[in-house]
Amino acid sequence: PVFLEMIKQQESHIQDLAFKLYVKGLTTRDINDLLKEVYDKNLSPSSVSNITKEFQKQRECWQERPLDNEYYFIYIDALFIPVRRDTVSKEAFYVVIGLRKDFKRDILGVYDIPMESSEGWREVFRDIKRRGVSNILMIIADGIQHLENVVREEFPGTKLQKCLVHKIRSILLKVRNIHKEEIAKDFKSAFKLEDRYYSIEDGRINLNDFVNKWKKLYPFITNKFKVEHIENYFAYLSFPHQIQRMIYTTNWNERLNKGIRKTQSVR
Repeated sequence: PVFLEMIKQQESHIQDLAFKLYVKGLTTRDINDLLKEVYDKNLSPSSVSNITKEFQKQRECWQERPLDNEYYFIYIDALFIPVRRDTVSKEAFYVVIGLRKDFKRDILGVYDIPMESSEGWREVFRDIKRRGVSNILMIIADGIQHLENVVREEFPGTKLQKCLVHKIRSILLKVRNIHKEEIAKDFKSAFKLEDRYYSIEDGRINLNDFVNKWKKLYPFITNKFKVEHIENYFAYLSFPHQIQRMIYTTNWNERLNKGIRKTQSVR
């Protein structure tokens, strides 16, 4: 019985190790090769796959867990990853990150909805509401159309900040190289950060100057800042200047997405 218990414990240890390696990003074949080298034990890829099915149970529990009632800020973005159904095609995974009241970040959920749309985000918002979220100071997102209407309907009173990094990237993509540096500088002058005396009204004036300066060479810039959306670009100025740098962009999502892509690429 003693020896049988030792063997059982070793088996359990190896299975736990295989599961952790899988979560870290190794393929089932890589895991088998590693266990063979270290423990002189073969586990077929199918055996490893069976072990890692436990991950699905953990994922489902995580996806359904209750959430806090309040979050200071929620950052949203969609990541596109190849998915095999009848064929392989990229699908949108909606990623939601929340900043809790204890100032810790929390991934609230990851949702597979093949195409990104404002109605897709409505479904995501309704799910996090079902799981307990009722109060958010501001949602930070990229420039997806009609999202402001969904935020207003699902979370009345919550501000929406459209990511300024996405906006300047989309502008620089369509201008000549010789103008990129100056346009970027003028853009930063309109959307100042960490200036306690800079107001939304100042921002509107400087943004108007920016558009008037460059619209002659690049008429598309006028359409980049529609009047009805201006408040969503300056929402960050409603908060203390000390935290503006962390709420004007979805960079936190992009860092997370980079890690997800790294893991996904070795699958």
